[in-house]
Amino acid sequence: MFRKFLFVSVAIAFSATTNAQIEPKDSTFQVVGYWSKGEKQSYSVTESKIKINKTDTTSKEFTSYKIDVTVLDSTDKNYKLEWKYSGYTTSDKSELVKDLLGLTEGMKMIVVTNENGEFQELENWKEVQEITKKAMGILQTKYASLPSIMQIVESVNEKFATKELVEANCNKEVVQFLSFHGGKYKLGEVLTGKSEQMSGLGKPIDNNYEILLDELNFTDNNGVFRMSQTLDSKQLTDQTYELLKKMMPKGNKIMARDKMPQVTNTTELASRIHNAGWVIYSIETKTTNSLDVQSIEERIIDIQ
Repeated sequence: MFRKFLFVSVAIAFSATTNAQIEPKDSTFQVVGYWSKGEKQSYSVTESKIKINKTDTTSKEFTSYKIDVTVLDSTDKNYKLEWKYSGYTTSDKSELVKDLLGLTEGMKMIVVTNENGEFQELENWKEVQEITKKAMGILQTKYASLPSIMQIVESVNEKFATKELVEANCNKEVVQFLSFHGGKYKLGEVLTGKSEQMSGLGKPIDNNYEILLDELNFTDNNGVFRMSQTLDSKQLTDQTYELLKKMMPKGNKIMARDKMPQVTNTTELASRIHNAGWVIYSIETKTTNSLDVQSIEERIIDIQ
């Protein structure tokens, strides 16, 4: 708690030397990154995955880790941020999962944003791709006797086959962190719109969203933002069906597409963001439904 208080105090002093983003006169907040080269913030991340069949909880998994975000460069046109991952722990009893997390320990992602902090690209995507391939090779050798190991390895490698796929599948924390950057919001005003969201298969899905600046804290120089997103159900179901076909063991038959139950996906995101552009706290809850099965994934990013 003291660490957070210290951060807010220092950031307020810093932001006083920059262009103000919070405007008390009209209760607006423009979310822009005012970051300096060499600046660093550390975050704890906790993730939970819960599956519910009708009213019964069938599985629960929890993972936690640390992210150090360092500003490598700051120019008039963009920022370059290093995201370093470490300290993985998981409730999953699978040795394969534990080994996979161990192989990604210390991995770095170099994220490039524009001058406002909006995501532009993952600069070292090829490095991330090679680390993933190497990890899959190690697991394939170690778990050669596991009947599904080849299917697992091929599925993961396919998800990291191109730059677009690497960015779509390993940037989830970054996307959550930067979701509100670049926009100007008015307190209590709901913004609605449509966008395209890249799926894990590297294909776009139509996305309907609502954004709300729910709270302005002038004393502590921060605001609370909320976003609701709903993916196009037909497109999502089509892509899920294609993924199931690829994952289906050879010789097994899959149901006809018109027999496939509709899949729905909604995401609720809430973030408290400081005037200097640093996220203080963020929680994202993604709910997927198909027939009687509901999957809930939650990720909490908390400054340390």
